[in-house]
Amino acid sequence: MKAFGKLFSDIDSTTRTNEKVDAMSRYFSTVDPADGAWAVWFLSGNRPKRLIPARKLAVWALEESGTPPWLFDESYHAVGDLAETISLLLPEHASRSDRPLHDWVEKNLLTIGSVSEESQRRIMVDAWRELPTSRSALQDADRALRACSANGVSACSVSRFQRPASGH
Repeated sequence: MKAFGKLFSDIDSTTRTNEKVDAMSRYFSTVDPADGAWAVWFLSGNRPKRLIPARKLAVWALEESGTPPWLFDESYHAVGDLAETISLLLPEHASRSDRPLHDWVEKNLLTIGSVSEESQRRIMVDAWRELPTSRSALQDADRALRACSANGVSACSVSRFQRPASGH
């Protein structure tokens, strides 16, 4: 998950297609093929159906951070993005693991819609604690999983990484 967050950050930090392709080539040459498959899926603009309403995420983040509701609301209105607001208000945690992207997606993201609200909350809070402590890394991972297509990676760019990565 850390590697995918870094890939998204690298892609999001440039407008140059060749730099995006280079970042993807570096990523895909070092990750498990299952992670690569999920990364292509996300980078191609796919995303899972919204499984947890934004309001629930906000409430859980508010509870986890201990932030008064008025301050959370003011922060959200100033920042304008729920993921960024959450990343700024959550307490720092030492990163506990570097689970592969495929493991996180298959065991958490794809199953979260079929479990109780209590289990959903536990999964999300654990994910927030498990992701890197860097605020930008947490934001990048969240944004990447919510809307990869917004970062300017076209399907053409995603397919271009295959040539350098495969040597063809």
